[in-house]
Amino acid sequence: MGKDKTGFALLTGLLVGGLTGAAAGILFAPKEGAKTRQELMDKANNIQKKGATAFNKLRRERLEPLLNDVREQVEEKGAELRKSFTERVKDIQKEVKHEIKAREEK
Repeated sequence: MGKDKTGFALLTGLLVGGLTGAAAGILFAPKEGAKTRQELMDKANNIQKKGATAFNKLRRERLEPLLNDVREQVEEKGAELRKSFTERVKDIQKEVKHEIKAREEK
């Protein structure tokens, strides 16, 4: 469980760090408007790329294996339920046939 939090912490750290860096850039290095806007766009794109990369890594390393485990468990439980249901239906069919036969003999 601790490892799952590490991926989220990494993603959060990247986003917070990127936003902090962008804000510091605006506050401490005033430039002309067009240049500042371009730098902000570049930094935002960089943050977006880093966030997407971190999310894809998190998904690939943590979420996909977890989903595969859940999928396997669901398939196993589904197979067990199908088997149990089929057995119960067969039992009911036997009971019904037995009851019909018993009533016919009366």
